[in-house]
Amino acid sequence: MRQAQHLGLLTGASAPVSGMAACTALPRAGAAAPAAQVPLSLAELPHIAQVEGLPFHHAFHEYYVAQWMTRTVCGDLLLISQSTASNIITKVSKLLAKLIRQYVKFPQGAEAMANRELFQEMGRHGRWPGLPGIDGAIDCTHIKIVSTPKCQHHEVYRNRKSYFSINVQAVVGPRMEFLDIVARWAGSMHDSRIFQMSSVYTKYRQNLLNGRLVGDNGYPSLTFMLTPVRPAPEDAPTVRYNRAQIKTRNIVERTFGIWKRRFPCLQRGMGNKLTTVSNIIVACAVLHNLSIHLNDDIEETESTPTLEEGNADPINELQNTESGFVLRNSIIANYFT
Repeated sequence: MRQAQHLGLLTGASAPVSGMAACTALPRAGAAAPAAQVPLSLAELPHIAQVEGLPFHHAFHEYYVAQWMTRTVCGDLLLISQSTASNIITKVSKLLAKLIRQYVKFPQGAEAMANRELFQEMGRHGRWPGLPGIDGAIDCTHIKIVSTPKCQHHEVYRNRKSYFSINVQAVVGPRMEFLDIVARWAGSMHDSRIFQMSSVYTKYRQNLLNGRLVGDNGYPSLTFMLTPVRPAPEDAPTVRYNRAQIKTRNIVERTFGIWKRRFPCLQRGMGNKLTTVSNIIVACAVLHNLSIHLNDDIEETESTPTLEEGNADPINELQNTESGFVLRNSIIANYFT
């Protein structure tokens, strides 16, 4: 908790201004910058860590995940070796990732009901209501990996856009908080397959979770998964349903955008060992949720996120259950007719 309280301090920003947002103002690669100038927050990082009672390796890790620079450059500027920098990142990421059950979880009781109300309001348009009983929005995003050491079967990690990545599944809530995250599958793995092998899928199947998720057409239509109707419908009730569904699931794309702006290492690509990359991804989700809890907000970009449809995989047709279609048609008839 203390680490998160100093996110702003570690970047030279005054609380409660978004510290991670301030980091994104560093010059892009190739931009003109004074050759000998070191960012003030970087030069003062060891001192800040000492004064605030924050171990230096925690401070270094938070600086690394928040910057565009590689661990080698960060290590050079902080006068520590690359191996030391790598060890710090590995150890602290692992410690933060262990906090996942504490900070990345589905709400219970009254909080869960409040989330469902927020989701229903989110999908409202005109006089038509939003979708009922929604726990979260689910989707996957690719985190680029580069020069990954000791990695076998590299081609397995090549995604459909032809670069190497980890395909990260996330369920997010109406406040852009992570409710669940899975960061261990290769970039070539299909979204629906990751979902089938996730604990969230099992919990819904076993009725340990009793609401519903919203997802794109990369997911099957199930009693606990509402997907858009395809091909594009022409009848008014189904069009209204699709509009509410898209408005509701939009939150997951917005969350990915904010998350990657808050932690630019998720955008530029990471060259750590795969286990460390997974831990860094989960650590960034933990820190993201802590930032929301501490009102360390970051502004969204003006551009509207593009909702990418999942790959058209034949297996999805087999996964679509009759009960899933029946539920979806029932919601269309009861709420949008």
